[in-house]
Amino acid sequence: MASEQDDNGATISVRGLLESFPHLSFNDVSSLLQVGKASALDQPLDDREYLMEKTIQAAVDDENGLVGKSATKKFVKELWTDLQHPPGDGLAKDLRFRKADGSGNSILNPRMGAAGQAYARTVEPKTVLPVVQPDPGLLFDTLMVRRTPQEHPAKLSSIAPYLAGVIIHDIFRTNHTDHAYSDTSSYLDLAPLYGSNEAELARVRLGKDGKLKPDCFSETRLLALPPGHGVLLVMFNRFHNSVAERLIAINEGGRFVHPQPQNKDEVDYVDDEEVFQTARLITCGLYVNIILGDYVRVILNLNRTNSTWRLDPRMDTGDGLAKGVGNQVSAEFNLVYRWHAIVSDRDDKWTQAEFSKLFDGQSLEEISLEDLMKGLKRQEGEAQRLDPEHRTFGGFARSQDGYFNDDDLVRSLTESIDDCANAFGPRQVPAVLRAVEILGIRQARAWNLATLNEFRKYFSLKPHEVWTDITEDPETAAHLQHLYGHVDHVELYPGLVVEDAKPTMVPGSGLCPPYTISRALLADAVALTRGDRFHTTSYNARAVTNWGYAEAGYDKQVDNGCVAYKLIQRAFPNHFHDDSAFVHYPLTVRRENERIFKETRGLREKAHLYDFGNARTAGTVWHFIDSADAMSSIFTRSDVFGLDLDLICRLLSPSTMHLQERTSTISQHLLRGPCYDLETLPPRLQEEMRDRLEHGMAQLLDRTQYALLGYNEVDVVHDLITPCCVRLAIQLFSIPTQGNTNGVDSTMERDLEYVFATIYGSLIHFDCVTLTGMRHKSSTLVTRLRKTMLPQLHADWQGWRRSTPTDASSDDASTLFRRQVFSSMGKDFSSNDDDEAVVDTLFIATMVMAACLSMTLSSRLSEMLDAYLERNKPEVSISRDGASKTLAGVDETFSSLLYDLNQASSTPVSVRQIQQCTSVPLNSEAAMTVSLGDRLMISGRLINQIQQTTGSDRATMPIDMTIGPQDEHWQNLYRICEETIMKKLLSLKGLRPAKVWNGSRQQTSLKKVPAKTGQSGSRPREQFAYLDKAWTSLWPVPTSLMVNFDGK
Repeated sequence: MASEQDDNGATISVRGLLESFPHLSFNDVSSLLQVGKASALDQPLDDREYLMEKTIQAAVDDENGLVGKSATKKFVKELWTDLQHPPGDGLAKDLRFRKADGSGNSILNPRMGAAGQAYARTVEPKTVLPVVQPDPGLLFDTLMVRRTPQEHPAKLSSIAPYLAGVIIHDIFRTNHTDHAYSDTSSYLDLAPLYGSNEAELARVRLGKDGKLKPDCFSETRLLALPPGHGVLLVMFNRFHNSVAERLIAINEGGRFVHPQPQNKDEVDYVDDEEVFQTARLITCGLYVNIILGDYVRVILNLNRTNSTWRLDPRMDTGDGLAKGVGNQVSAEFNLVYRWHAIVSDRDDKWTQAEFSKLFDGQSLEEISLEDLMKGLKRQEGEAQRLDPEHRTFGGFARSQDGYFNDDDLVRSLTESIDDCANAFGPRQVPAVLRAVEILGIRQARAWNLATLNEFRKYFSLKPHEVWTDITEDPETAAHLQHLYGHVDHVELYPGLVVEDAKPTMVPGSGLCPPYTISRALLADAVALTRGDRFHTTSYNARAVTNWGYAEAGYDKQVDNGCVAYKLIQRAFPNHFHDDSAFVHYPLTVRRENERIFKETRGLREKAHLYDFGNARTAGTVWHFIDSADAMSSIFTRSDVFGLDLDLICRLLSPSTMHLQERTSTISQHLLRGPCYDLETLPPRLQEEMRDRLEHGMAQLLDRTQYALLGYNEVDVVHDLITPCCVRLAIQLFSIPTQGNTNGVDSTMERDLEYVFATIYGSLIHFDCVTLTGMRHKSSTLVTRLRKTMLPQLHADWQGWRRSTPTDASSDDASTLFRRQVFSSMGKDFSSNDDDEAVVDTLFIATMVMAACLSMTLSSRLSEMLDAYLERNKPEVSISRDGASKTLAGVDETFSSLLYDLNQASSTPVSVRQIQQCTSVPLNSEAAMTVSLGDRLMISGRLINQIQQTTGSDRATMPIDMTIGPQDEHWQNLYRICEETIMKKLLSLKGLRPAKVWNGSRQQTSLKKVPAKTGQSGSRPREQFAYLDKAWTSLWPVPTSLMVNFDGK
């Protein structure tokens, strides 16, 4: 019968098509086919081809025919599905941010997943179970209790169960009165940090600048767990506060800092609510990216591959699969997440000691359920009575300003990373948790949930048929058979716990949980993230700012998409070296990470970017230099005040052998100065540099200026200053490039600009999180560069060693300069050094000099021009007159202006690392003692500021404060470049800042934000960071300044 209907339907369709064809033109048919093809291939339509209009024409032409009616129906369906029904998002402020209790996540059902809602049920229980069940205590003693600890087979660190603990307490908080309800939301909203209702949230908020109170969190249950849980939450607290500071400093679109509406002379005010809620969205964004990027990566053992594949439930599937529709956790998953088996042996002992204190030394067997409930209730009540900022955990003490000691927190963190978690499987739950597990079994029974086999069937898993399907351990299987009688009667809990654990599989299985848990876990991960509006449809750059979206986001070129380093570096900026394995891969024990990188193809080539050694548990001490006397003393003692080149050497060379000796050699040479042994800066070189700069500036200006309404516009930093400075460094140090035939603005030059910015940022210890990303993305460019540059360097070095001074007479000016610089550096090499090591050292030194020259020059010129454009003084017109006279020479008025701008407007810093204990004279009467390993930041801005305030004579500040600050010829090279480029820029007729709107006012100057030092932020603004053109990232040098000028 069905076959006959199908045949009749096909006949009617064919007949209908035949009847429609006479009414359709060739264009009608062609248009319909194009639309059909685009729909089938999920391709966008080109509206310039008017396919929508032509579809309407086809429907009109065959109004009553099969094709016309079908086209009309499809058109209506498409127009309906274009929009969400009902809408999934809204503009009201009430909808833009998370509620404290999680309500409003689903616009259609605002109470879905909110705190105070009942647990859902996932699986219908159908099996008729015996009324008399095994005793929970007996089940624990025979099936669950740990006898011998077993290290986790994938060597997960204890940070993995700590993160799991935060997640579990984020989405499960069973009400003590009615166990059917959960007092926290069903969303990954970091409720353990922020609280689950308005009252809890208010207790942790500072109420100013969008911040949380220092080092506090809301969840008191975690105070009873190993201190690693609390350390993680303190780190998220610090991340939130660092985000709040950046949001205010950047103030994208004028969202966070507003002018006073009544009095423009008053200080702008900060919108505490807007800052706080946006910072929370960003912090929760990082939290979920850590879960999906770092956590799920080790769960699936992807960390043992070089793959960047990730399971991201937020992805667009292309078939209209719903997102952001809400979520409600179920009781079954409350049991799925009871992972007490992986508590490490160390944390087992810690818990025993805590229970002993809590229960007055009672033995584990003596602690009854009543004792457990009373003890935990008493402990939680004591914590609740304290304000969050006064609570402590893990024996950590708060300082007067409310912060915990960083050294103590870092010590706990690193010990936890080195502490291997325990394995899953039967008989692996610590005995100290006996009462906790008995309570869990009773609670599971009270919920009347499905059995273990029913749960497996729901997820399309083969049900257990015999006892050894559950566990191959014969004794445990025998106990199960005796206690339950039939395999279908095994309860979901403790059945989930006593199943055998999956073995490791690369990739695929890294968490190695019991079999059923491994399947259910991924389903819940998808539900938690894809169903959350604030992780999907309402989470974008417009909601959290361009910078915030990138700050919480991931980059597959950095740690293969992992982002835990952002959390750790923001929380402890002065403790870990930027390349420490503790920072980048904290979910696996450090020694296992080292083995993985040594043995895995693809990762082996990246191993030099990481340090697998012990982390410092004492933070680096920073001293800030704002005295001209101290600066001068530091510059004269390069043996004591060296450069920290470790990160740069790891980036530029895959060999870490003799790293300390190599960095010392390069540091001494660079501090002494590249031109230190030169009698003079060759006039031929000066002339050649001026010619190149003038020609390069003119060429770039012709290519990049844009004619508007009677005037021209150009991004003077992005399109003129920076490319010109980069090209100068490339030519001076003979760095090979590949690109356009005319050599202008080639792709390779932009790549080198990125590498130079990375090296320069490392020299001045620019923002560690940003630098980490820059360094990893630069590494592939450096690898490519080494292949082309090392052979040429080797040939040059061999030739220069054998040549005589007369052989250099035919060299061009740049070649002669390089010969002299490297010959000077050659004096630092030993006769025992092999050529490969020497050439490698020359490569590093070359790249550092080129980076410092190009980025220092670009930064200084950008700041000088910015200050010049803001001035309204008589010397402006004088300098324009002087600038327009000639480009060949420099008059005194112009030189004086440049000197003034250089000294007063720039914000240079230079960083030194202390090589031995010494003292630094601050003035004629006082000195500062510094210790080995301390760092000094010399702030040119503060030195100039203090000299202006005191009226003292202004010290001559070297242009390059990092390389050769006392190398007269090296500094003179900078002056030549500055004078030549500034003359070209100031000769532009009617030069003025372009008008750019930043959301609340016109932006006419460089956008820079203060760099933060320490947690309290009490230091003055010694160092500034800039923003990239899209405002997505901090940057070590200026990136953009729009200017207008008349004609050419």
